[in-house]
Amino acid sequence: MQLVSQGSWDWGTSDAEMDANINDVNADFTEPVSAQYIKLVVESATIKSSDTKQTITCAELNIAVKGEVEPPVPDGKIPQSEMSVEYVVSQYGGSPAKNMLDGNKSTWWESDWSSSENYFEPGDYFIIDLGKVREDLSQIIFTPRQDNQNGHIFEFEIYTSAVEGNLTDTDLANEANGFTFAGKGEWGSGTEDCTATFASRNARYVAVKVFSVGGDGNTITCGEFKQRQRPELRLMFLLLRVQLLSHSRLLPIQPMK
Repeated sequence: MQLVSQGSWDWGTSDAEMDANINDVNADFTEPVSAQYIKLVVESATIKSSDTKQTITCAELNIAVKGEVEPPVPDGKIPQSEMSVEYVVSQYGGSPAKNMLDGNKSTWWESDWSSSENYFEPGDYFIIDLGKVREDLSQIIFTPRQDNQNGHIFEFEIYTSAVEGNLTDTDLANEANGFTFAGKGEWGSGTEDCTATFASRNARYVAVKVFSVGGDGNTITCGEFKQRQRPELRLMFLLLRVQLLSHSRLLPIQPMK
């Protein structure tokens, strides 16, 4: 076998850092190769302080083929015109919830901050209706408001539901609504798009529960909200050889001869 790539991925050192890091990572080859089999040799991996047994996990593995996929990962975004806002905790004046889905970064949704009774509280959430059950939903894309950091979502959790019809109500804890936990994470400050990737699932409704925000801490804001389905890539056969077993996520990826 031919060595085509080696390196490492940083998932953090503390349990909190590892739990918060749910973004995709990639390993680029030094040059394109023709191949039917790919072998990944794992030399080390993360392990959480509470673990008593060693294991190894991988949520998704995609392989891009030059000439067949351009860019390497197809867009897969669900058109915003097919989505709608199912629920928000509140909205303020000229910044309604529909602004999250209007395709315009210069507008945004802003929860009501006009009085202390309406201030943001950790655990507030919003729900987006994808219009129908979507197969292999695997990512949300959050665009912050562009003029300042007020209300920028930092810590969050994602829940999804594959209920085909209307929700019974907007309570995430109501079993009839079918919401299940998909992932959690933390975004930093800035105006660039933020992504959160999770194990692909069928879903019609996506809820984002917010635990901390930027600025004065009294409101939630969102410039644009998008969803992505797992791209369909043509995969060959994967031969995975594990030399060291540990927990949670693969740390280095080092194909060997």
